[in-house]
Amino acid sequence: TINYTKLGYYSYDVFLKCAISGDKKKKFERYLREHDNIIWACSVFGSYTYYFEIICKNAFEFDNMMSPIVTLLGDSFREYKTVLCTERIKIRPLVPELAEDIPMKYKVKSPKLDFTPVQLDDLDKKILYELSKDGRMSYFDIGKKLGVTLQTIRNRVKKMLKNTTIEKFTPLYGYNKVLG
Repeated sequence: TINYTKLGYYSYDVFLKCAISGDKKKKFERYLREHDNIIWACSVFGSYTYYFEIICKNAFEFDNMMSPIVTLLGDSFREYKTVLCTERIKIRPLVPELAEDIPMKYKVKSPKLDFTPVQLDDLDKKILYELSKDGRMSYFDIGKKLGVTLQTIRNRVKKMLKNTTIEKFTPLYGYNKVLG
């Protein structure tokens, strides 16, 4: 998990209401998937159609990123509401149904919040990019792809873990496949 506040970004949760279907829906969802600043998106039931997280340097940049979304939706656009997230609170690592057979002892630990931005060079950014595509990629493979040694990659990742640019490595799983 990348701590975007360490990179000088703010996280905005966007609840968007629109009335789209067919090809326009596919085009819009492709736009969300391919947008560099949208971390994740999902369709939802209820008052809103989509819920997504977008990272930006400031509110002005956020407005500039939302304008093309509204334009793309055209007459289908209804409204959006935004929440600026200052901290994601991680409540539990597993859905209770997945953990019921696993003996676990939960310890509540309040994290010390540090929003001091860190400076990343191009290599750090490339490493983060590769890890965001495949968090299981070996340091050797990352180094080979970027033209640096395994030790360099290991040291850079260790530094980013220490300064909490990388918060942790965690598996993501499809609930519908596990509970389905």
